Amino acid sequence: KPLKRPCESGKIFVSFKVLKTGLTDSVRIQRGLCELANQNAIKIIEKSGLWHPECRNGKPIDSRISVQILYRYK
Repeated sequence: KPLKRPCESGKIFVSFKVLKTGLTDSVRIQRGLCELANQNAIKIIEKSGLWHPECRNGKPIDSRISVQILYRYK
């Protein structure tokens, strides 16, 4: 019996906070594919390093952003 793929390829929409320090926080899947792909997308964001925070009146502030991650099963 052939093995089934864990899930199809597609886009995963992820939202998270970028803190004024540039760190990420509160990573959430807005629209996902399957548990494996969703968990990988969260790991990608959590390990992505520092982000440039949004600035208001010249000072960095916490903000929430959304990104798309393209998942391809090989």
